[in-house]
Amino acid sequence: MEKEKIWEIYNEEYAANYNETFLLDPYSKTNADYEVKLIKQLINKDTKWIDLACGTGYFLSQFPGVKRAGYDLTPAMLQEASRVNPDALFFKQGDFRIDVQEWENQWSLITCMWAAYAYSESLAEVEMLVANMIKWTATGGDIMIPAVDLEDLSLVKIDYEVPNPVYGGVTQVNSCVWTWIEQDTNKVHVMVSPQVEHFVKLLEPYFETIEIVYYPPFQKGWGSRKAVIAKNKLGDKDPSHVAKVIRHPLPEDSYLALHSKYGVSASEISNSQLVAELLGRIKNGYIPKAILNKLVSKIVPKKNK
Repeated sequence: MEKEKIWEIYNEEYAANYNETFLLDPYSKTNADYEVKLIKQLINKDTKWIDLACGTGYFLSQFPGVKRAGYDLTPAMLQEASRVNPDALFFKQGDFRIDVQEWENQWSLITCMWAAYAYSESLAEVEMLVANMIKWTATGGDIMIPAVDLEDLSLVKIDYEVPNPVYGGVTQVNSCVWTWIEQDTNKVHVMVSPQVEHFVKLLEPYFETIEIVYYPPFQKGWGSRKAVIAKNKLGDKDPSHVAKVIRHPLPEDSYLALHSKYGVSASEISNSQLVAELLGRIKNGYIPKAILNKLVSKIVPKKNK
């Protein structure tokens, strides 16, 4: 989105209500608390951390005493972030798509929380942000990107790369464009969301390890959010380097894990999940109805002869 439109959305009133609306409600707080836990695992006494598109500075405020800074496009959000992080190194207004040369190799941890990258206008612009994050990360440093992709929006497991059966080669489903229109304000958010595997592809030549971490769902059967965490940046880019990619399993009680018909293979489903699904279908009457329909289909044709 154009920065003027983002300023229009994230005005003073929006900034004042942002945490209560998007971070502290029961659903969002479940995710935010888990993200704080993940960040805590990446922080030590020597950490120097910058949060890009820091918004109200909520995540930074959970770590007083840590050397930390915030960078955001919107003045109203920065004002709130500065208020709740009085001991931060700085808060600066700017566009994360534009390189800041003095930040090269300066930060031991860089985050971009809650899919703020999605306000970029194209996949190429998201890639510019990721390139800056890599450039600004110090050797041995880490990057954390909570991701929202087509899997989260559709609750269907989407393959990143598939063979093209007509013309050969492969087809990459590397991103999607979507729009959220707010119910009460009619504010329009136009978003670009790369597939999580595309983030892995961009980060892989530069880091020793990359993890895809799924969050505990808010309730059984709900979707499970996720983050890409790239650890231990290498000294130089090595095109031949293949990072160790750790894809953590989906939580057993998440939607995709419970609904194998949407792409989770049988080998990924535990016995307890299968039993839970079976009992749920019996309780809901699906299996008895299916048996009855099968019996009726066998009996009715005979009566018509």
